[in-house]
Amino acid sequence: MKSYGVSAFACSPVGTPTCDPQGNPIGQPGGQPGANTTVSKDDTLGGDKDDDGIPNAFDVNDDGDEVLDSADATTPAPKVAVDDGTKDCSAVDFRIFTNYKATQGGYAGTINAYAPGAFKATKENIASTITKSMTMVFSPITSVCGSNVVTTELKGNGVPYAPTDYVSLSGGVCNTGDYQWAIGQGFICPGAGNKTAFGGYTFTGSDLPTGQDTFTMRVTTADAKSYEFTSSVGFVFVTHPMFVEYSTDGTNFTKVDYNNSTIGPDGARITEPTINVGQAQTLYLKVLRPQRLAMDGEAGEFYDLAGFKYTPDIPNAGGVGKCDQLTVTDTGMASDTVLDAGKPTTVLLTWAIGQKCYTESTKNPKPTWTPGASDFDVQVEPSGPGGNSAQKIRITLVP
Repeated sequence: MKSYGVSAFACSPVGTPTCDPQGNPIGQPGGQPGANTTVSKDDTLGGDKDDDGIPNAFDVNDDGDEVLDSADATTPAPKVAVDDGTKDCSAVDFRIFTNYKATQGGYAGTINAYAPGAFKATKENIASTITKSMTMVFSPITSVCGSNVVTTELKGNGVPYAPTDYVSLSGGVCNTGDYQWAIGQGFICPGAGNKTAFGGYTFTGSDLPTGQDTFTMRVTTADAKSYEFTSSVGFVFVTHPMFVEYSTDGTNFTKVDYNNSTIGPDGARITEPTINVGQAQTLYLKVLRPQRLAMDGEAGEFYDLAGFKYTPDIPNAGGVGKCDQLTVTDTGMASDTVLDAGKPTTVLLTWAIGQKCYTESTKNPKPTWTPGASDFDVQVEPSGPGGNSAQKIRITLVP
């Protein structure tokens, strides 16, 4: 089972002074996604950084440092190019990643290999949740060799869930600034705006998206030239993080009971516990790691993911979004570990929400702590290239 790959991030390592947590350069303009860059052949997706005979796009360890790309913050970020980026000016940033979030109330749609009953991950409900909730995100290519892009088309390459012929993206990017494809629904920008049909699909469990899936974007520029760029998806999640205990003092924890569930259109759900947090309090969450499926030659079926990053999606100083001040990297597990159903382990998240996420900044000089219930995500991302997975939880902010 293929689970890993490389996507073209604009910079690496992410989460540094020159590269933000989303893989975007921090600095003077000119390195925006879709812009031209000059790179060496080895740093393109068609290159072979570690000279092992496997192109970067399909290599689970691009740089040969014995750390899988998904957990490697120093993974090189290959560019896409029609001439390996060594001639003219054709190397561009073309990023692809997936969003896999359980965002319904009552934790509906959350699945994890350690979970009880209907919340337990199987290939069947993995297929079902991916069909219902996964989106694939494509960064736009805005210019090539100094000429602005005027038309954009997209297709899959031997990917069962994607069109094999080019589909025009004439409706433009979504309000997020990129192309968001709801795979199961078959629309780009579902729900509003651009309704470009891209083919709906129902997964079965033997045809899940993988990190080696590749897509080609064909663009035509204002000077009437046509270019094709191919990139891979990066790490694709198949299960979610799942919080199982919480506390506001770090000592006395309350367990979440997932056994008393009901089944609805979005999957198993429970009555959510009431989690009250004051502005001066710290919320402690014990969270089950998400898993990947075993790769060819590995024992077992599921592996806990080691070395990934955990971030709360909380209204913070920059507005609604990730509270990067509380991002932590899991150091409690040295490498991906085969599932031991009888011995689940957790990651402890320490969320000082009031002190870290509602702080003054130039963007928000007067942040407001507003009492009431709000839905926040426990979001997990690989330290290397790839998508994200999240479980939505409800937290009640109290005076």
